[in-house]
Amino acid sequence: MKRRVLAICLVLVMAASCLMAGCAKKLTAKDVAGTYTCTRDCRSYINDGLKEGLEESLGEDKEVDFEFQSEIPGDFVLTLREDETFDLEINVESFADTFSAVFEKESRDFILAIVKAMGVDESMVTDEQIEQLMDQMRTSLEESFAGADMKEKASTSGTFTLDGTTIKLEADGTKDTGSIDGDTITFKKSLFEDIGGDDWVFTKE
Repeated sequence: MKRRVLAICLVLVMAASCLMAGCAKKLTAKDVAGTYTCTRDCRSYINDGLKEGLEESLGEDKEVDFEFQSEIPGDFVLTLREDETFDLEINVESFADTFSAVFEKESRDFILAIVKAMGVDESMVTDEQIEQLMDQMRTSLEESFAGADMKEKASTSGTFTLDGTTIKLEADGTKDTGSIDGDTITFKKSLFEDIGGDDWVFTKE
């Protein structure tokens, strides 16, 4: 009887230890392989790039008082493979659609801000001229999204390692550490320097 009681106690102690330690199986690359997505507001990234581009085009002495006000969401895709390699990139197609919609909404204010910066009274600019400028910008946007520049700036590839529920991405000499919880992976800092924000939470598709 004493032996039986002792065996039961040992089982209970082991069970308690497992619960405290997580006692989950060690994750492998096969367990986490798949496609994960995270949506981020890229507005600050766009506005910073816009300011830089305008300074180059118009000169630093021409200050354009304009920033996009609407949220500009971008879908970032993290692909993990069983060979412990990964790709991280923005979905350029969906981003082009969302940014084009914001552009249509706010481009008139953008053009008038440029006109003001150039020292021209906006009353001197006709609706027809504004529409012509908007058409030129639409064409420029389409060409930009059709090229590889946007995707190259917001994409990276490398390898990853696992340690329990911790994942480390390594690419171009940089390392980013995230935590895995079921079908989600959370990174506590931005995975791209130009696109900040709070936690990046990727959800498996």
